[in-house]
Amino acid sequence: MRLIEPPGVTHRHVTVDDGCRIHVAEAGTGAPLVLLHGWPQHWYAWRDVIGPLAERFRVICPDLRGLGRSDAAGTDWSLRRLARDVTGVMDALGIDRCGVVGHDWGAVIGYRLALDQPDRVTRLMPMAAPHPWASLGAHPRQVWRPWHVYTAALLGRANNTWLQVPRTCLRTWRRAGAFTPDEEEAYCAVMHRPDARRATTRYNRNLIVREVPYFVANARWLTLALPILHLNGAEDPLTQRLSHAYRTHAPAMRLDELPGCGHYIAEERTAALIDAVTTFFEPSATAGDPT
Repeated sequence: MRLIEPPGVTHRHVTVDDGCRIHVAEAGTGAPLVLLHGWPQHWYAWRDVIGPLAERFRVICPDLRGLGRSDAAGTDWSLRRLARDVTGVMDALGIDRCGVVGHDWGAVIGYRLALDQPDRVTRLMPMAAPHPWASLGAHPRQVWRPWHVYTAALLGRANNTWLQVPRTCLRTWRRAGAFTPDEEEAYCAVMHRPDARRATTRYNRNLIVREVPYFVANARWLTLALPILHLNGAEDPLTQRLSHAYRTHAPAMRLDELPGCGHYIAEERTAALIDAVTTFFEPSATAGDPT
């Protein structure tokens, strides 16, 4: 397996408040921009956008707890814990506020971070995920679209090993192009590690037991004032017919769909994503944001 790393990327580990070591890939200088990957991926999901974005931003790509090269310490897999991992990375790097781009797991963690600590986030770009108000007016099919959540929660390690669910998701959720065998293996090989298996199981069990019930019960009272650009692929099987109830609760939010795109926006619509990020997080665009 041969992987080509983007030029200029450096790697380090930082330790967050509960002792967990988080791997971080970095590149560039300028306004800090944190990119949070999804499942079943790691920092390498951003390989095609890091270089162009690093020309304007300080790009910071943590591996989520238990995925990639990050440890899977502790037993708390709540979104609040994972959001504190992000601020822990920010603190270790001397960053008070930053823009946040999140894909899949990274998107919902980004929303949790913005809800819990809005003073740490300048702007938020979630991708390929539901928003906190998705349960309000949701289409009934939305309950069953994330089938992998149920297999991961119920079947534990078998989800990542003999069932090969990560490989299935990489192959079937993409609409434009396809992952090369080396790219696919870069993600799937990691999914066989004990930390990644544990992270997959505990994260998804927490979603079912805690997070989904919380957002269903509290969505109508949640509000976000910061600018949000939520991007989904128009052909992403996980996010079709997403509710527009956010309009009442997040007045500075826009929900856009990228045509001809599935779940993996950074790899399917690379140029469009670079343009969107550059425009949305441009210093001139954020100059009037609350401080």
